[in-house]
Amino acid sequence: MRYVLYEGTGGNILFTREEFVRANPDLLTPFENKTPTITIEANDDNEAVTKFNNHMMSKVAEKK
Repeated sequence: MRYVLYEGTGGNILFTREEFVRANPDLLTPFENKTPTITIEANDDNEAVTKFNNHMMSKVAEKK
């Protein structure tokens, strides 16, 4: 499955399955940039969340 991350202003984020965004495009209303920041391939939600957490931790480490 494909999971997508959208990042907006003020720390807003949306991390969900790509199919959910296709089924309900209104999810992207609060976001100026309608292009995902990253796309993650995962077998299930648990694997996707683990990969998402790793991505976010690496972004924090880059800022230090």
